[in-house]
Amino acid sequence: ACILGSNRGSGNGLIFIQNLIRRFVQEEITMITSIEPGYHRYILNLCLQFGGRSLVILDQGVLSLKRPLDDFDQYLINDQVLFLSTIFPKNNNGKKWALQRDLLQYGLAKDIYIADALEKRQIWRWILRGLRQNKTFFVRYPEENEKSANRLFIANGAVPVDLNGRIIDKSD
Repeated sequence: ACILGSNRGSGNGLIFIQNLIRRFVQEEITMITSIEPGYHRYILNLCLQFGGRSLVILDQGVLSLKRPLDDFDQYLINDQVLFLSTIFPKNNNGKKWALQRDLLQYGLAKDIYIADALEKRQIWRWILRGLRQNKTFFVRYPEENEKSANRLFIANGAVPVDLNGRIIDKSD
């Protein structure tokens, strides 16, 4: 599974992520994420902290990482994390490959959850196109006063879920 989120996410988005990761760890579901700052790194850290497994997709070559992978040695030894890069080992132009990394992440995931969608990003087009192609996205239903684009995705066919990631009955 993978979780999408905004780099300026809400408190409810963070609670949603914690609840999902706890559930995924209990159900032995592998998280697919990256080591980028923001939601991705938060998801990775929580997953490993809770004893889960993660597949980490890199947007640069493994020999050019700005953040060494030494911090993950214990998790590598325990088979909790696997790093994957489709980029040449010394290539460090991560920004160029970020969308490709994201698409690979979401393409490998069986289930895709959206915690927060605030700023309009390139990935929005991919999500909306995926919804038109009947791909399933589970989107946290935002509170009434919450500024969020999650409603846009739900209006376009995404499945609304509560803070625990459980499907909300549309008749409610």
